[in-house]
Amino acid sequence: MVALARDFAVDGVLLDIGLPGMDGYDIATAWNKSADKLMAKHAGFDHHVGKPYDPRALLALLAEIATRPL
Repeated sequence: MVALARDFAVDGVLLDIGLPGMDGYDIATAWNKSADKLMAKHAGFDHHVGKPYDPRALLALLAEIATRPL
């Protein structure tokens, strides 16, 4: 899946941290403690959305990201 995302040149990924064989910090994060947010930032991610999340807030964030110039 990681190689597929690289080859496809995606603009965004929604990913859970609890992955079999590779933890999500190798790719992204989804936990919501301060330490998790810091780890996500250090891993190179622009945004951190913890669970449970507000679907409207997530859609607003995705819409905002989609309107950014490449």
